[in-house]
Amino acid sequence: MSQGIDKNRIQVFGAGPSQPIASNSSEQGRAQNRRVEIKLKAPLQPVAMERTQ
Repeated sequence: MSQGIDKNRIQVFGAGPSQPIASNSSEQGRAQNRRVEIKLKAPLQPVAMERTQ
């Protein structure tokens, strides 16, 4: 948001135990599962790009 991304384009959800990326049977696997994923939704309208010369 401070970088100009509309807050309505940011999707946040907790997947925790339902979507692990590694096994929880080891410390290394649990460390990999402690993560945050940020996904941006596509803008509803095309964003005008500023021309550079």
